[in-house]
Amino acid sequence: MDASSSSSLNFISNQLRAAGVNFDYSDESDDELCDLMDVTQLLSAMNKEKIERLPCRTSKLAGLDWVVELINGNPTRIYDVLRMNVECFLNLCDVLRQGNYLSDSYKRKVKIEEAVAIFLYTIGHNERQRVSAERFQHSIETINRHVRQVMRAIVKLAKEMIVPPDFHQTPTRIMGDPKFYPYFKVCQTCIESNYILLNCIYDC
Repeated sequence: MDASSSSSLNFISNQLRAAGVNFDYSDESDDELCDLMDVTQLLSAMNKEKIERLPCRTSKLAGLDWVVELINGNPTRIYDVLRMNVECFLNLCDVLRQGNYLSDSYKRKVKIEEAVAIFLYTIGHNERQRVSAERFQHSIETINRHVRQVMRAIVKLAKEMIVPPDFHQTPTRIMGDPKFYPYFKVCQTCIESNYILLNCIYDC
């Protein structure tokens, strides 16, 4: 073993001894075996070191508690945060629950009210999911999953709530107005009483 390798091995050996690992070697030992032992014992010493991990989501006001506070608090707060009033929020949660669009997550202890609040808070303010994770005291993966689940539920609900009118029946507004009936009795659609005025030119 040359002087450079011996010096490196001495340095690693001293580091291992400082970490509480007994390691001795001889100049007559095989270089490759010594190098392998160096790496193995160094990794073993590093694994034995205890790394202190601090909890991240430690706020006393967790997500569901904050939602309950919004529901029972001043009506302005929930409207500013979730962009809808209390009655509308609770009705939306009831519709999603009764229609089996969503269900409470017992594994993550996330109820429908909190999941809907996560969705509304995120999209209502174009908020980043990391910010929502801090606000509701959940992991980013949990926030992402519930935003997607509520979004899919809203899309399914929209197909039942937003339906076209009966095209085979003349609207009452047209039938009761001599300006439009019978000229527009075959009109297929009428959106919010907005009509298009047409100038008809007849050939004499």
